Amino acid sequence: MTRARDRASGGNSGSTANRPATASVGSTYYDTTLDNFFVYKPSGWSAVSPVPEAPTGVSAVAVSGTSATVSFTPASTGPVPTSYTITSSPGGVTANGASSPVTVTGLSAATAYTFTIQAIGANGSSAASAASSAVTTAKGTGGTITTSGGYWYHTFTASGTFTPLANFTATALAVGAGGGGGTGGGGGGGGGFVRLITGQSVTSGTGYVITMGAGGSGGTTTIGTSTTVFGQTCVGGGPGGGYQASASTAGTFANGGGGGNGQSGGNGNGSTGNAGTVTISGVTYNGKSGGSAGASPVGNMAGHGGAGAAADGGLAAGNYGVSTNSTTWFPGAGGNGFQWTTALGGNNSYYAGGGSGGWNSGNNGAAGGLGGGGTSGGTGTASATNIAGTANTGGGGSGGSSTGGNGGSGIVIVSYAA
Repeated sequence: MTRARDRASGGNSGSTANRPATASVGSTYYDTTLDNFFVYKPSGWSAVSPVPEAPTGVSAVAVSGTSATVSFTPASTGPVPTSYTITSSPGGVTANGASSPVTVTGLSAATAYTFTIQAIGANGSSAASAASSAVTTAKGTGGTITTSGGYWYHTFTASGTFTPLANFTATALAVGAGGGGGTGGGGGGGGGFVRLITGQSVTSGTGYVITMGAGGSGGTTTIGTSTTVFGQTCVGGGPGGGYQASASTAGTFANGGGGGNGQSGGNGNGSTGNAGTVTISGVTYNGKSGGSAGASPVGNMAGHGGAGAAADGGLAAGNYGVSTNSTTWFPGAGGNGFQWTTALGGNNSYYAGGGSGGWNSGNNGAAGGLGGGGTSGGTGTASATNIAGTANTGGGGSGGSSTGGNGGSGIVIVSYAA
């Protein structure tokens, strides 16, 4: 009843026994016995029910270009509110909710906002709370929007459109789709090409179309398809070669697919997965070769790993996988892909890892490359076939004892400073 007692200023207070029997209309009296506030009406003294107390600890997080989530702590004293009204500044945009948090929509993009809250009760509303700290809404629409470390991220896992709501400079990570793994102990598929686009000027209201690459099918000769953003193309990874026996040895390994740049998987009879090239705006970029094939000292055949990502701009390219055990001949591990580090404005995740090679027989497996490369198992395991590269990483599929795994689809992430 603190609020009721405070509002009695200028009036009288005391116990119920000391309350005057009559008074002038409009006179106030705080009854210490009943802990309540009274006003004198023509009909006599009437109790006035207090309104709720304002909430505390108001904070806000912008979640898109047009909305923010506001959190708060309800007051621990006074009547229980029936609802809360949040008001933005500037703009006076309001939203109502029964409890914390409450999402406020209809905000303007690239605008700094603070928020206050009123608790609503049966007898009226509280005073406004203290304002939250300022938060700034995102500058664009499209994809799944998140914020971290002072950056906004728009993540596209399917084709779509990025539309800026202001003029600014953006960065984009684009990854082509991974190649499929080879069959019959075939090589791993290569990771898709990775392109980090920096200093990209975007214009408010312009829709920038994004096309997402699809992973190559396991056991085929097709590469993963291309991903495009801001007019730049990232081609897919090459397929892993299928096992073919050689007349001069007990058997040969199947090659692993090349990583990035429209490369082929070789011919499956002992050749290296070919690393192609791609020319963008007059600059030629080279892919990585897949793991090379070689003679097997035993009758069991195992594929080599696919190459990891080939990245542009002088960034580190992934390595290709190789079989390393000269006695048992484990299949080759996939090459690691490209890591988008925080130093480059990224999220420290890997993309476009190569798929591992597969066994023609036996129970040995190998790891896919960091960045979604498919991981193979032996023929005695449930994971012996169809080990796909992880979706939306551009990872290559693993080689399988029968059908190879499909390549992982591509991804595009557009980022800019909050």
